[in-house]
Amino acid sequence: MSMPTETTTHDERLSTESVPPSVEVQEATLRAQAAEQVARKRRFKVHAVVIALVTPLVGLWWVLTEYYTAHSWNGWPSSFADAPADHPGVWSTWFFYFVGAMVLVLAIDAYRTYAKPYMRRTPTKAEVDREVKRLKGDS
Repeated sequence: MSMPTETTTHDERLSTESVPPSVEVQEATLRAQAAEQVARKRRFKVHAVVIALVTPLVGLWWVLTEYYTAHSWNGWPSSFADAPADHPGVWSTWFFYFVGAMVLVLAIDAYRTYAKPYMRRTPTKAEVDREVKRLKGDS
């Protein structure tokens, strides 16, 4: 990453040239990116723990609600089919949509935390050399 600067030439015309940033600027940029990535990973871990704790609790609530509202002789509904509440032995399936939404939220969060920074970074010289070698057919 180079920074454009304007300089005057010997005949008083402005010239734009690229000057590489100082080592301190590069180090500060890298440290800021690293701090941001650490914060992203911490947020992802907190989200994963919250989802891992809340989902079973909501599932337990769902099962107990279905048990206590069932009108069958043994107290347990017999299927997961959606039906009006006056049909005994039938579960409501809203919990599966809830779990699907939580998995989708966690997958999006994982992508934003791990894949997006990886995909945005510029390739290293070693990666480019390896790809050129692969395209040439060298083993």
